[in-house]
Amino acid sequence: MSVRTEGSDNNFKPGVGTSAEFLEVIRQAETFASVPSPILVRDERGTGKELLARYIHKISNRSEHPYVIVNCADYRSFNNHYNCRIFQY
Repeated sequence: MSVRTEGSDNNFKPGVGTSAEFLEVIRQAETFASVPSPILVRDERGTGKELLARYIHKISNRSEHPYVIVNCADYRSFNNHYNCRIFQY
């Protein structure tokens, strides 16, 4: 697991697309941006999870705070202690 933070990026764009599926993902991201809790974005490798997470952060009320990236690529070794601490369950 690795963790890094990034500053605010005022030039960030969520992507380019006009398909109904892409526009639905953007609509859902805008809904999730209002949630006052951490968001977990899951999908297959190379699908743009980090771009979507960055977009959610950028349009959220917390956009002035650091954007924290947690890469759980080796999820099998990601023990329950950290899982509980990050996702608060």
